[in-house]
Amino acid sequence: WDKDVMDKTTSPTFVALFGGLAAVALTSTSWMWRQRRQRQRELAERAARKVAERDASIAHAVQAGLDWAGVQGWAATRACAREPADVVSLTASELLAEMGARRLSAEYVMRCFVARTITAAPVLACVAEERFEAAIADAAACDAERAQGKLRGALHGLPISVKDQHDMAGFDSTCGLACRVGRPAAEDAVIVAVARRAGAIPFVRTTAPQLMMAPENFSFWGVGRNPWDLSRAPGGSSGGEGSLVGARGSPLGLGADIGGSVRIPASFCGVCAFKPTVDRLSARGMTVPRLEGLSGQKEVRGTPGPLARSVADLELIMRAWCGADGGWCGADGGGVSCAAADVTLPPVPWDSAECARAARPGQVRFGVLLDDGWFEPAPACKRAVVDAASALRAAGHSVIELDATKLFGEGGLRPIVLAYVQLLSADGNFRSFTDALEGEALHPNYRFLHATAQIPNWARPAIARVLRARGEGRKAELVRAAGRKSAHAYWLATVGRDKLKARVLDALSAAGVDVLLCPALGLPALPHGGGVLLNQACSYTFAYNCLNMPAGTIPTTRVRADEEAYVPTRDGSDAFSLAARAACAGSAGLPVSVQIVGLPWRDETVLGAMAAVEAAVDARLPPAPFPPLTWGGGKRNE
Repeated sequence: WDKDVMDKTTSPTFVALFGGLAAVALTSTSWMWRQRRQRQRELAERAARKVAERDASIAHAVQAGLDWAGVQGWAATRACAREPADVVSLTASELLAEMGARRLSAEYVMRCFVARTITAAPVLACVAEERFEAAIADAAACDAERAQGKLRGALHGLPISVKDQHDMAGFDSTCGLACRVGRPAAEDAVIVAVARRAGAIPFVRTTAPQLMMAPENFSFWGVGRNPWDLSRAPGGSSGGEGSLVGARGSPLGLGADIGGSVRIPASFCGVCAFKPTVDRLSARGMTVPRLEGLSGQKEVRGTPGPLARSVADLELIMRAWCGADGGWCGADGGGVSCAAADVTLPPVPWDSAECARAARPGQVRFGVLLDDGWFEPAPACKRAVVDAASALRAAGHSVIELDATKLFGEGGLRPIVLAYVQLLSADGNFRSFTDALEGEALHPNYRFLHATAQIPNWARPAIARVLRARGEGRKAELVRAAGRKSAHAYWLATVGRDKLKARVLDALSAAGVDVLLCPALGLPALPHGGGVLLNQACSYTFAYNCLNMPAGTIPTTRVRADEEAYVPTRDGSDAFSLAARAACAGSAGLPVSVQIVGLPWRDETVLGAMAAVEAAVDARLPPAPFPPLTWGGGKRNE
């Protein structure tokens, strides 16, 4: 038999057939490789044209006198009471008060923020598209309407920036993807439309990282920088918003959050942010980095959320979006709340009285949670929470200490972190993300997540055992949690998450805790590329996305020179801790935030508690150093 088989497999006919099949396979592989390379070149060229258009558009604005020198000259000829640097230093609430008292015109305010954005754009790589001249015209129209005693709404004349994810009619929502270039939206996202109806004026669209699943800001738009330290990332995925608001180029930014995407950049850049309960705001027109801009993953959902320089500003836009006391009615009597524009939302108006109540001493109980059990926070991140708790006690607020393990069970919030990974990786092989690229090359900063996703399920237990034996316990747990799941396994993971959520909520109720006071993140702003491994430091944000609990961050302090060493009490020699040690070196001076987390649908309570922290700590940070407020613009790449 062996001889017969050998004769057949060595016959000229078989050899020729096998050779032909091999040649076909090689030709097919070569053809597919050439097609892929051609597609990547086409997308790169398309993206390069888009970037060139943006740069030309900003250059045109400079020629039109809309830059810093131009606004200074404009102000001088009109005897404006405030210098442009003073105007961009005002919060959104202060700007509205000044415009309402007619001490500032909406046009002058808009010109100041346009000029500041022109200055910041080449330094921070935060601008995707702009509508500077149209926004100035809108602002002038607001001034004319005010002179006639008419107001569009509560945000009349206020400049706002919009993340390159929320649709605006006539503009692309690229989500950092080259394939999305040249696909302009037909209409505004609901949150943009409602903000416009309330009188806000979008004037710039800000950058986001490719695929929007990173605590950095990298895409075909460029590498975003942090206004506190240009060698550091501004966070993500609302990284352009974080850096622009942090650099005082926008008083109020419209971002989105599915794992910390407003809270991470706000913390890195020293501003405030709020992630509401999912479905408190409309997600219609909020594009996601998936094929056709839609996602079938519904267990951990993203939500729009604002970034600003004060908690009052966050409440300002939430009131406009949700409609306080039935909603603001414009001149035509029409309501402008998200629920009025999107019938899938529950009609829950904003309760300003609850927000004010929660800010008063003795009205809510703060539970202090220093460590989530997954990523031990850096010294400055711990101190920020301890100092905030002390300040709250001194101001008369009720504060108790919590232990995550005693309160939630073994591992603290560690199982929640792993549940988040289980649910978001269920499609396997990074499939939804790579499909969304439509041929574009995956950015190398995703290499750890991509490599983890590619491990076949049958190999995961063995690889996890090897990693654990080498002291990489957290990597081992991630390898076990990630990977493709059957529908049955996905349902079981969902049930597991729901049980964990019930345990957390029951524990908080038993402890009489209204809100948690915890680190915003495990680390201050990361060096560029640090997010490859240190996205794990964002466990403090994505745990509460997994639980659908409202959360917000407030900057309270900065890293001290004696806080640059990262020496954890557990997992001290694994890859994540070693990366954290390197990231903390040279971090002195970076902003640090704390986080307030509340029960689902208690959004007003969270914002009220955030206001209490802001008032108790009273830590107004100085302006971010880059670009300096006295600097007029141009290319600058420190």
